[in-house]
Amino acid sequence: MESSVAPFRKHPVRAACARRSVRNDSRWLSLGADVVTYDGANWVKQVSPTTADLRSVWGDQTRVFAVGDLGTIATAVSGGGFTTIASGTNERLGGVWGTDGKFIAAATNGVLSRFDGLSWTVDATGSGTKNGLLAVRGTGAINDNLWVSGEGGALLQFNGTTWVNSTKGGAPTIRSIMGFSNKEIWAVGDAGTILKYDGTSWSSQAPAGLTTDLTGIWGSNARDLWVVGAGATILRYTGTGFTPRPAPAGTGDIKGVIGTGGGGDVWLVGTSTTAGSSTFMHGTTTMTYGFTLPFPSLEAVWGVGPDSLWVAGTNTILDILPVAGDNTKINYTIYNGVIGNYHTVWGSGPFDVWFGADSGLLRHFTSAGLLNEQPFTTANLYSIWGSDLTNIYAVGDAGTMFRFDGTQWSPVNSGTRNRLNSIWGRSATDVWAAGTFGSVLHSAQK
Repeated sequence: MESSVAPFRKHPVRAACARRSVRNDSRWLSLGADVVTYDGANWVKQVSPTTADLRSVWGDQTRVFAVGDLGTIATAVSGGGFTTIASGTNERLGGVWGTDGKFIAAATNGVLSRFDGLSWTVDATGSGTKNGLLAVRGTGAINDNLWVSGEGGALLQFNGTTWVNSTKGGAPTIRSIMGFSNKEIWAVGDAGTILKYDGTSWSSQAPAGLTTDLTGIWGSNARDLWVVGAGATILRYTGTGFTPRPAPAGTGDIKGVIGTGGGGDVWLVGTSTTAGSSTFMHGTTTMTYGFTLPFPSLEAVWGVGPDSLWVAGTNTILDILPVAGDNTKINYTIYNGVIGNYHTVWGSGPFDVWFGADSGLLRHFTSAGLLNEQPFTTANLYSIWGSDLTNIYAVGDAGTMFRFDGTQWSPVNSGTRNRLNSIWGRSATDVWAAGTFGSVLHSAQK
């Protein structure tokens, strides 16, 4: 049953999203975890070997493949039933196409997997994008005039050797959103996107020439903002425009930022130029201190004060405790047995902290410790926010949105199939979400 909340409405800063199609002869169709076939008169449900959602189907005269969540591929040969086959990835597969016994499937994070007639393996050439890929089609042999489309307006063509990005225009992907009133909403994203909503329309606030992908924004008030992004980008806004702030040596792409007080006390996390490491940073009014942590791919940070800071990433959740009075030192606790690619962390207080990851993985820190929660979706989760411990939202792939009422998680109709990267609100009745294709959604109780 869907959660009963005010409906989300769309803000006009996004483009339409192309969707996948059924097999070319319209005799096969994937519906959720089911596969149905058309016998010329009726649709007949087949026995499915999986409970994962299947998102696309394609076949030739000898076999058919249905692909979906968690890298799932179901296949059937002529005259036989469906079985699963290893895909070589755990990413969500959004599209599949093939000819002459060879097939290709497109997935989240720009992953492509190929079938050579015997087995599936991840395409070693790479797609050249990290966008979620939704559809793949060709008009000849498997490598002739082959096209892939996806989130953020991604449009790729295979030239026989490598993938060429043919994206033309389109609204940008928005990575983070927050604000201070319904006349002061900020959003940042790819290609140097910085947008401000004044209650009527959105306008660009980006400095001239800024093209860097931006991943996070936080502010203590409307004249005190921090923006972070790729290439060690840190921008500071004090009411008269954004100015760059130097990052500590060895900093790579900065993934997240959170403040625990005034604008001179912020915490940042991102990649490091040291292999197998990440960078954790403490920003003050005068400078930014950096710490190299021996954990790869840390990308989310949250806290309510210097004595309650959390960082999450690939197979890692850390509780960080800065050393009082010494900005050059920190201590941390690592939680063992953490599995998953964690993209988001948010809490209502020191003993109510939520962590969201790929494939719907969810962890919850309480007074009883770090707990495993039963996944309520197989979609990748990219952002969690709540007004209190009985009103929490989680968003992710394909417009996924769920709400926690203090007891259980229930689906919310977001009104979009675009990936949602960020959610934030001013209150329980005034919530904003943003994602690919410039998607911005707003739910306000009348």
